[in-house]
Amino acid sequence: MYMKIKILYILILPLILIFISCATVKKSPWQISSSGYSAYVPEKIYDFEEALANLQNLQSDLWINGYKPTDIYVDKFSFRAKLKWTETTSNTDYVPTYGGFFIGWNYIPTYSGTYQTTYFTTQKEDTIILPFKDVYDLILSYNYLYINLNTGKTLSFYLSNKNFVQKMADSIYSILLFHNIKLAPIIGFSYAQTEDEEKLSYINMKSNAVYVASVLSNSPAKLAGLCENDIILEINGEKISNINQCSDVFVKVLNDYLKDNNKIIKIKVFHFEENNDKTINWEERLIKIKPAIR
Repeated sequence: MYMKIKILYILILPLILIFISCATVKKSPWQISSSGYSAYVPEKIYDFEEALANLQNLQSDLWINGYKPTDIYVDKFSFRAKLKWTETTSNTDYVPTYGGFFIGWNYIPTYSGTYQTTYFTTQKEDTIILPFKDVYDLILSYNYLYINLNTGKTLSFYLSNKNFVQKMADSIYSILLFHNIKLAPIIGFSYAQTEDEEKLSYINMKSNAVYVASVLSNSPAKLAGLCENDIILEINGEKISNINQCSDVFVKVLNDYLKDNNKIIKIKVFHFEENNDKTINWEERLIKIKPAIR
């Protein structure tokens, strides 16, 4: 009888441990959400002259970094937009008022004052230059097109008609093809670091956690199953302890990938999944991502 109980215990214990490892726990302090950003995927390739004309004709529908361009000039090397705007500043000064009154033969001085604000308007102008040779990546989000440059700068383009976002991206991509310029391989996610003690205690980590901040739709990362707020534990077998190390590892991984396009990026993550009652299931996952060449 004792032997039967012991055997039954040995068989059931792993199931209990597996259940606990994926068990429902308290509500997560990690907010699960969707970023709305999408990796650029070409839909139409224009001939070179048509692509230039498409960009030239965007002026009436385009805003750049929050400003309306007054003029657009496009040639085979760059896109230029002239911006003009009015900037309002203010200056507030305290204006004292002096007075007094007599009580008998004694004069009692009084002091008071008011704050007066003066507004100044200044006409500003700037020229935004987008050299096509510097384009590194294109990211779409609703009515916005974000263009990342290999200089580290990002330009933000807003179009009043959402359909024009894809058209603008396709036009720029067509110009890049003419110049034999390739966009960066798509992986399709961004990462960040948290020092939030509640979040760190939730995942039983004492050091800073690097987590997936956003995942682009249509990207290899999304298709491979990577999710926002996944905690990055390892990249290609190398443990991740902080964001600087994560960046260094990714530089190495991408350089290796450019030498051999058949390589797979393996990312071990700590994954959260929210139930209907807002409680969370968690588990470790191994995500295998093959970057896409465009």
